[in-house]
Amino acid sequence: MAYWGYMEDEETKAIKNIEYVKGLYDAQKEKVKNEKYIENLLLKDYVLTIRQNVTRYDLIDLFRDAQKELKEKQKSKRKNLETLKNFMLDDFLNHDNNFKLTDIMACGYEDYAWTITFEGYDKTFRIEIPMKKKLTPDNIRYANNGMFSFVVKDGNSSWSVLKSSYKMKDIADYIKNYFAWTDGEEEF
Repeated sequence: MAYWGYMEDEETKAIKNIEYVKGLYDAQKEKVKNEKYIENLLLKDYVLTIRQNVTRYDLIDLFRDAQKELKEKQKSKRKNLETLKNFMLDDFLNHDNNFKLTDIMACGYEDYAWTITFEGYDKTFRIEIPMKKKLTPDNIRYANNGMFSFVVKDGNSSWSVLKSSYKMKDIADYIKNYFAWTDGEEEF
């Protein structure tokens, strides 16, 4: 009888321990659920805050048309492309006419950003422009968190983001310094 009493005491202790640990687990699970809810609210607020920082690229819908005009030979039929090139020269390329716009590519099926590819000084690079009105909590991470980005081609198929910023001037300054520093030569 003493053996069974001992076993019942051990079983009772074990069950109390199980119930205690399960209670801790359930409480933590509820806490994580609440924290996840708050995290999602903050992400939505973050996206809405980014969307308030509107640039001319958000206001003028010319990327798709400029993309179609890339193959046009006559300048008179490339109005959107010429406008985009002038905007890029003003905003990012420090009015340096040594860069040639070679490609325009939409990002994501909802066009949450546009990638403009250039060649110049023996380099191929991209400037990524977010379309803030199309940013969502689902695509924000793919759009460099709504920042403009300067991306350089490293090899046949690899690219490196060298600078991202919410300010176009930061990207323009970086590009100016990058090409002044490299002077068209390979970096170490």
